[in-house]
Amino acid sequence: MPPRVTVGLPVYEGKRFLAGALDSLLAQDFDDFEVIVSDNGSTDGSADLAADYAARDGRVHVVRGFRNVGAARNFNRVFELGRGELFTWAACDDRHAPTWMARCVEALDADPGAVLAYTRALDVDEAGNVLGPVDFELATDDPDPARRFGEAVLRPHPCFQVFGVIRADVLAMTQLLGPYSGSDRVLLADLALRGRFVEIPERLFLHGEHPDRSVNVHYYEHERYAWFDPRRASLTAFPNWRLLGEYARVVHRAPLSRDDRRRAYARLGPWIGRFGKELARDLARPVRRVLTSP
Repeated sequence: MPPRVTVGLPVYEGKRFLAGALDSLLAQDFDDFEVIVSDNGSTDGSADLAADYAARDGRVHVVRGFRNVGAARNFNRVFELGRGELFTWAACDDRHAPTWMARCVEALDADPGAVLAYTRALDVDEAGNVLGPVDFELATDDPDPARRFGEAVLRPHPCFQVFGVIRADVLAMTQLLGPYSGSDRVLLADLALRGRFVEIPERLFLHGEHPDRSVNVHYYEHERYAWFDPRRASLTAFPNWRLLGEYARVVHRAPLSRDDRRRAYARLGPWIGRFGKELARDLARPVRRVLTSP
């Protein structure tokens, strides 16, 4: 019998965090799950550490990569290898309280119309010390798909819902994570068009916050392309224009009525107004590069 939940854990040079992530997952009260660890060509022994866990616990499976194919392909690979009817991504530097998975599964079982369940979060440092709560308000439980889409794209939020528990059949209808900065936001917008999200009020997701997080190392959007896909390291990036195009694409692909689709597209007008400076900066950056090059 396949497990109910697949946990996909992509890792790259994350050995110093990995044991803590695996320990917190294997200590879950809910135990009908598998963990697929996909190593992205690490050189720090991440794959060997994961293999030690797999030898001790049959729920853990390890896929070894021989080169860094980028975060997007590695994240998508663990989903494609999963067998569960429910799926969740786990980052190697995050932790979960013991009741986290059970509460998310219970929420989805109780609400067939929901596509994703997530809990509130706490930031923790490298040693697991609590730094403080992470609060954001999103009306992604609204019955109106256009409003859910608008909430996902217009309200500031840290994208933690992408680490919630998701119905695998719905996730398979999306384009998963793309090789570009902000693709987690696009994925959440796509899922919001397809169903409601359930927020569980307990703070059971322990988000790792430290200087080596990808968004701290690669602060600007255009610098993150190489993290998502190393082949795009030298690409002249237009990250905000790419986001706008991808948001429009998910609206086009989603199973919506004509009126819902029209109203979802309309949410992109305020988005353009809010991010007008960023869109202009995308266009100015390559011009500035040409003018200042030797």
